[in-house]
Amino acid sequence: MGTPPKKVISTSRSLISVLSYSVPALLLAGLLCAQISAQTERELEVLSEQVSLGTINVKRNALLALGRLKSESASRIAEKALRDESEIVRATAIRTVIYLPPRDASSLVIPFLSAKSAFVRKEALFALADISDPVSANSVIAALLSDKDKEVRATAAYSLGRIGSPAAIDPLVSLLKKKPKKKRAFLRRSAARSIGQIAEALAGKEPSDSVPSDFILKGAISSAQGPIEPKMLTRVDVLIRVLSNPKEFADTRREAAFALGAIGSPRAKASLEKYSAGSDYILAQVCREALAKIG
Repeated sequence: MGTPPKKVISTSRSLISVLSYSVPALLLAGLLCAQISAQTERELEVLSEQVSLGTINVKRNALLALGRLKSESASRIAEKALRDESEIVRATAIRTVIYLPPRDASSLVIPFLSAKSAFVRKEALFALADISDPVSANSVIAALLSDKDKEVRATAAYSLGRIGSPAAIDPLVSLLKKKPKKKRAFLRRSAARSIGQIAEALAGKEPSDSVPSDFILKGAISSAQGPIEPKMLTRVDVLIRVLSNPKEFADTRREAAFALGAIGSPRAKASLEKYSAGSDYILAQVCREALAKIG
């Protein structure tokens, strides 16, 4: 056999050199992963014990720590705290089980919409917003329409936008058909925002979490909308009336402009153009953003 070409020898040496560095590096990475996994397991064991046996503050802090882990295993530990005697512990557990599979999480949280405490009901609604399971939409709509606490109803309106179910459109629109009153200001604002988020979901987009003033900071121009859902088109006139009503709350008008842009109906262009040059500079910017979406 002849002597291998210099190029082959050089390549072989390079490969051996790479492997000589790679093998120890891989071993080290494996050891680190195992160490991290062991540390996490020990941490979970400690937190589980604290959730079971600690004082109210210890339980709450342990649940918050479990929430920061954002894992199914951590949420499984938090599940047992849903039956705790303390309201604050139960409420914290509700916000911690959201990392379970969506159907599992929503089935655990929905019953708390009937809790005696308005605080617990609100926490359940915030959790359902994070879970975003469409199965929860009807229960959240029921809270929107029938809960006696105005803050709970406003939270339900917010949650429906995150869930993105078209079943919520009519209940949300019905709130905007009523005359604006101070006690319903946040409810109306949340309803208008959620209509826009549902429109985004129907168009296959991730619901926007930015508030109207964020448009000023971002200065972004969104891409053109896809086909407009017929069910959304029939609700455009209500949103136009909200946008055009000088007695309406400023934030609600801005959210209505956002919703009109999300729906993308050319029928809204005249009103959006009118207020894109108005004295409310935030509303004007949201209207310009909406016009850019409509095209």
